[in-house]
Amino acid sequence: MRVFLGWLVLTLGIGLSAGLMADSAPASAPAALSPAAAAAAMAAPAPATPAAAALVTPMPTPLSTPLALTVSLKDGQTADLSLHSFDRFYLSADNSIGTRFNLPWAEVATLDSPNAAADLGPLRANITAEPTNVTSVIQARRPIKAFYRALWPGFVVHGSGYNYAGDKASFYDLAGGEVFGVALAAFGGYQLAYPNSADTNRSASQSLLIAGGALFAVTWLWDLAFSHQAAASFDDRHGLALLPAAQGGATGAQLAYRF
Repeated sequence: MRVFLGWLVLTLGIGLSAGLMADSAPASAPAALSPAAAAAAMAAPAPATPAAAALVTPMPTPLSTPLALTVSLKDGQTADLSLHSFDRFYLSADNSIGTRFNLPWAEVATLDSPNAAADLGPLRANITAEPTNVTSVIQARRPIKAFYRALWPGFVVHGSGYNYAGDKASFYDLAGGEVFGVALAAFGGYQLAYPNSADTNRSASQSLLIAGGALFAVTWLWDLAFSHQAAASFDDRHGLALLPAAQGGATGAQLAYRF
């Protein structure tokens, strides 16, 4: 009996050892692909996962031939531009001196083209009617026009030339100085015309009248003299002006763009 049990245990141990060795043996290598099949597998595009597809953003639509446009913004600015590209968020266009503007569609009011055959439907579909704060600058502030604005209505509203040139701080300073000067002159003139007592100091009233008149004149003349420089500086900062630039050794004036 002991011999039989020993033989049985030995047989079972050998069988279990063989089974474990078979399970731990490495799997056979996959069959090798032919060169043609391997090249086809490498050329095939990998399937796009939903997460990867969600990261894809629409690219701007470039144009092979620039399209001439007249663009008007919601604050009244208008400029003739050449369309470069567009997407559903921005209109990218260049002006005549090469400055590129990326205009949010929310700021665009109207689009027109001198080319009657141009299909502006895909562009106009992005324009919205909601009012918005316009921060883009596409229209130049011409220095000569700033001077004319300083003449009229600048004689009545001092600082009008600076206001046209986009310098609001100087406009408020000059307009405030004008109001203060008018008030001084009016008060001095009233005291001279209608003295309230026999001992009224006429020299003080005359001084107020002269000081008020001088302040009125200075604020107006300042607008006339310097508002054109503010307009030129505005155009320079926004890439809306051609600037003369001397090239090394050149004898003549040349034109250069500043962006």
